[in-house]
Amino acid sequence: MIEPVELIRPWEPVLRGQLHLGGDDGVLLVHEPGRDLDAWNPLAQVLAAYRLTVFAIDLVGHGGSEGAPDPSRTAEDAVAAGQLLRRRSSGSLFVGAAGASAPAALKAAEQLGARGFFALDPVFDAAPRLPTLAILPRADERERLAGRLLREAGARVVAAHVPTSARGLELLSSDWAENIQAYVATFLNDLRVASPGSEAARVAR
Repeated sequence: MIEPVELIRPWEPVLRGQLHLGGDDGVLLVHEPGRDLDAWNPLAQVLAAYRLTVFAIDLVGHGGSEGAPDPSRTAEDAVAAGQLLRRRSSGSLFVGAAGASAPAALKAAEQLGARGFFALDPVFDAAPRLPTLAILPRADERERLAGRLLREAGARVVAAHVPTSARGLELLSSDWAENIQAYVATFLNDLRVASPGSEAARVAR
């Protein structure tokens, strides 16, 4: 079931999104600049099928959300959306992002106390401190920088390299889309099973 959601805050542009109702654990999806929440399909439906409640938002000035595009707001808006998602799902929280939105979304994930983070073609400016999955397209300077930061982060980070020229959320419509969906679903499920109070852990037992 998909539910349209409006996030209304005093003196702030209205954020709109779609809530894919699943289980107790929640996933917040933050698109890259210039895209909107529709670019996350069909990953959002795949994750909902794994009994995750998925909240995909349109950033300010994108898709159905109000205001003018402003990348400096991404972390603040992601935190607000994550707080709403926490009210709708009682289990672990995870955050996913793409492209240039990754650093701000990672900052929001850390502030929200997320259990893990994943990113498609991320532009990292610092090594992640959360358990992280990074999907990296074919080698270029951007991938090499991301790879270096991920290596600095150590064992809590997994990098999956895919041989495609697709960038950002284009990866979800590339020839590697099904593989990427499987990587993300497996990463999240492994973290859920490792969390004693999670729905996935209860099912596993």
